Amino acid sequence: MPTVTSPNLTLSESNGIVTMTIVFIPTFSNFEQELGSLGCTYDAHYTVHGVDGGVPGAELTAVDIPNMGIPVSRGLPSIPVVQSVRVARTLLQEDPAAGDSDELKVKIVIHSHVPPEFTDGDYTDQEVLTSA
Repeated sequence: MPTVTSPNLTLSESNGIVTMTIVFIPTFSNFEQELGSLGCTYDAHYTVHGVDGGVPGAELTAVDIPNMGIPVSRGLPSIPVVQSVRVARTLLQEDPAAGDSDELKVKIVIHSHVPPEFTDGDYTDQEVLTSA
């Protein structure tokens, strides 16, 4: 299965809206590249998780990040995948205590369509949104 290299999450906030930018490099084996040349497609799926004590918690299900197709073909270089979404700050509230910052990671899972298979998933680095 493909692997996720250098997963990174960047957060910026303005007027109650947070822009989440996810960047990673998908790495495919020669066989997977050949499958891509023959029409096999791959998608990236994303889930947002709160982090406490360094451990990712349950998915923040109110945040919906669209799946994204990943181009792959024999001879095609590894191209960074960049996905950016804007969400309301209130949807990222994973620590309910007043004044408590929210620590977040995004889990990236790559899905192949032939055969239908999902990777275990890799997390981005942790980012912190300070409490408003």
